[in-house]
Amino acid sequence: MKITKLITIIITIIVALAGFISTTYVLNARWAKADDVQQLSLRLDLKILTDRSNAIQERLWKLEDRYGAGVPGIPLSEVPDLIKEEFRKLQEELKIIHLKTEQIIKNTK
Repeated sequence: MKITKLITIIITIIVALAGFISTTYVLNARWAKADDVQQLSLRLDLKILTDRSNAIQERLWKLEDRYGAGVPGIPLSEVPDLIKEEFRKLQEELKIIHLKTEQIIKNTK
């Protein structure tokens, strides 16, 4: 009788441990790890900066086509002041975005 009770206890302990280990494994695999979330966040930031960079570059090209802003050989006196200011601000923002992009790329390596 003692042997059957001992075997029952041992089997119960083994089943409980197996259940605990499998539950821990499932919970660990279910949610994203902190490294995965950080990597995804960096990729998203890079995508946002790239999209913004492309939009700014398109706007700069449109200003160049329309007003000749920033084109060598066209005097700045012919370009309206508001356009010159917008062109300058867009160029500064583009430089900042490129620096941020380079920083993110360095952080991912």
